[in-house]
Amino acid sequence: RDRKQEIYYIGEDLFGVPHQRYPALDTTRQELGYLSQLYDLYVAVLETIKEWRDYLWCDVGENMETMQKMIDSFAARCKKMPKQLREWPAYNELKKEIEDF
Repeated sequence: RDRKQEIYYIGEDLFGVPHQRYPALDTTRQELGYLSQLYDLYVAVLETIKEWRDYLWCDVGENMETMQKMIDSFAARCKKMPKQLREWPAYNELKKEIEDF
């Protein structure tokens, strides 16, 4: 997509046409990047928790430290997300999932 936009930009130069700006496209591209970040973390959290649910109770004690480190890592990654994401319901759901574990 970026390649096509670049080709169109060059074509506009070639034919002396004023360059077109597409702010909605730029906004959408930025939001898709945010969503990718958010859902990558969300999938990692859900897969990890699913693995942990398969642990036997007798194995939980010896894995508790590792589990806590992973949750802390997820929480840190969640906090580092862009400010714009913090208003989205999906972000709040992810944060709740991490905190509730």
